[in-house]
Amino acid sequence: EDKYDAKYIRLRDELKAEMAAAGEESRNRIKGVDGNLYPDTEQCVSIATQSAIYEMVLPGGAAIFTPVVVGYLLGAASLGGLLIGSLTSGFMLALTMSNAGGAWDNAKKYAEKL
Repeated sequence: EDKYDAKYIRLRDELKAEMAAAGEESRNRIKGVDGNLYPDTEQCVSIATQSAIYEMVLPGGAAIFTPVVVGYLLGAASLGGLLIGSLTSGFMLALTMSNAGGAWDNAKKYAEKL
């Protein structure tokens, strides 16, 4: 397995964000109305949000610059093929995900009846 594989990079980045949030949760405690100490969840949410935005820079850049690079290097026909292929696969993925979401919801309702 390659250490630069996408799944390892994603897991590494998720672990970094999780460790930062866990450290923040153990460090900052706020006093509740009942006198107990509770973690400062706003700071944890802020860490998770900033980490998610930071980790989406590379995929977002790839989505923006790939058509530009393909269009300039390979021409209009290649760009058309890239865009048609992306739209078609994205449409199929959307259909699959919507059906899977409905199936999960139906399975959850069935399990709650049992």
